[in-house]
Amino acid sequence: MKQKIWQAFALACVMLLPGCSRIFDWGKKSVYQGTTLYDLTCVPKKYIRSVTINDQLRTLATFTALWLSDEVVEANLEICARRHGQSEQELERLIETEKANRYNMVSFYVLATYDTYLDQDCPPWGIFLEINCNKIEPCSIKKVELCLEYKAFFGRHLTSFRTPYLVTFHLTDEGGNQLGYLDEEGHMKLYFRSVNKQATLTWSLPSSLLYTCYETPACCDRRTCSQGCS
Repeated sequence: MKQKIWQAFALACVMLLPGCSRIFDWGKKSVYQGTTLYDLTCVPKKYIRSVTINDQLRTLATFTALWLSDEVVEANLEICARRHGQSEQELERLIETEKANRYNMVSFYVLATYDTYLDQDCPPWGIFLEINCNKIEPCSIKKVELCLEYKAFFGRHLTSFRTPYLVTFHLTDEGGNQLGYLDEEGHMKLYFRSVNKQATLTWSLPSSLLYTCYETPACCDRRTCSQGCS
């Protein structure tokens, strides 16, 4: 056993030597790597917000939310269509159908610590949305199983200790009155409230302003580039 440990240690030391980049380069050239496609998982990064609430040194809850904006949903559909070999026309039909299904609604995938139980009748943390000072209660909170694409979008945020939920809000009330507008300049805030704690996740509106408020990953043109994004 000790001999194997020393062998592994020696191999690690060799691989970390300055000249070892040549070994990796040789491996890439000698072993088939497949074709690198443009990376759409970088698109949703600017729509992810995360917060951890503590009581002194004890963590009470961690929430990570991905706003399912048009751009995020389209990235998901494009990756799915690409994986299944669907045409550009089929993709456009999927996008139009999804837009119609989400009309006058705003949704989030929320990752919560496993003991938070957001879908209970009386959860320990209440959720509501505020769009330009208008407060909106969720119409639906459901525990879900994320598909492959959204797991890739969340990346390191998704762990075995986090439970994913789909949280949906209607932007009109029962009388048809508009409660909020996503195309008006301002802010959208997702609140998490317990008996004595509160946390807020904030997005700028409209979504185009997110580029000016938050650093975004460098993405190449997803329509024309055949290489991966950095």
